[in-house]
Amino acid sequence: MIIRKLDSAQALCITQLHHSIMTGALADAWDIQKFPVSGPFQTTARAALAHDIGWIDWEGNPKLDPDTGHPCDFLAMPKEAHLGIWESGFNDAVTLNPLTGLLVLRHNMALAGKDDAAGLSAGLRNKLDEFKTSMEAADAKIEQALLNHSSYRGMLTSHDLREMNRFVLFIDYLSLRMCMGHERENPFGPPPAAAETSFTMEKVKGERETFILDPWPFRDDTFTWPCTAWLHTANRPFSQLGENDKRTIELKLLPAS
Repeated sequence: MIIRKLDSAQALCITQLHHSIMTGALADAWDIQKFPVSGPFQTTARAALAHDIGWIDWEGNPKLDPDTGHPCDFLAMPKEAHLGIWESGFNDAVTLNPLTGLLVLRHNMALAGKDDAAGLSAGLRNKLDEFKTSMEAADAKIEQALLNHSSYRGMLTSHDLREMNRFVLFIDYLSLRMCMGHERENPFGPPPAAAETSFTMEKVKGERETFILDPWPFRDDTFTWPCTAWLHTANRPFSQLGENDKRTIELKLLPAS
């Protein structure tokens, strides 16, 4: 989950599943004519939508962080929990479509590659290494099968797959930054490149839910998203939340003037 602390007792919680749906909407809004993306774009957009599918089970009954009393923020999740979420996400996505599964796998592997092994216990380091070895083997097997498949032979290359993965990472970045809001420090650095283009993303002063993206890659002049968040009081079981605890945050992305 993406946690926005309000005060010592309350926080707004945005699920990874909702963030993933927003990511899919951003992909659907993309102007493919102006900023072409390698490979079959519909499949890439589907991978953007499904990239966090592995969180469904965890978010169905999220554990509370003992330090905050709120569900664990996605950046503070125990690494062991991440491994299960990433593996589940791949297993679910690959049943939709092998190419979708490969893109979700590569998205998760990019996240796993950012883990600082020096800060992990020996046992968890071994589990992370085993996970990476297993997923790398699955990656190589699926890529080879796709490149040789009659549906993609001569139409899909390893370069295309890398560019499709970069697009998913970029769209995920946009959605995460918007869901996190202005108050939280950006831990990710600048946006990753996509569609062979470098982008900048900046806060709009005085408009706490608005960012500017340059250059502008979408068909419409603005992108607005009615983000669903849950108002959570510390230590309250998340399963007890109901319709009265739902809040809507209007998130906006605008082109540079």
